[in-house]
Amino acid sequence: MKILLVEDDVVLRRAMQHLLTQWQYEVEIVSCGQAALAALQAGPFDVVLLDEQLPDMYGREIASKIRSLLEVCPLIIGLTGYVDLDDYQSFLAAGMDEVLQKPLRREGLRTTLAQLYAAKLP
Repeated sequence: MKILLVEDDVVLRRAMQHLLTQWQYEVEIVSCGQAALAALQAGPFDVVLLDEQLPDMYGREIASKIRSLLEVCPLIIGLTGYVDLDDYQSFLAAGMDEVLQKPLRREGLRTTLAQLYAAKLP
């Protein structure tokens, strides 16, 4: 599985990269929305792990752009420090498939990735 991690926090990027590669996923990392959109247009990804608050745009805005720009879209999992029911619904309405709250729980992330990816397979 090829994952695009869109995260501006250096410490979290390193921790996530270590964890995802330990689980045998191929990971590419970018730190802003424009770089994420460019990476997605350059090559296919199975999953995007997308921080909500980036320096240049919000994750919901990026998710919406991904859905409108790409013919075949990856799974999009939002990452945020806080999410209530209204926020959760707005993330989904913007085009995200799921939202996880930070700090991420290792097994929660692993389970979410496995379940969403398995559900997407034909």
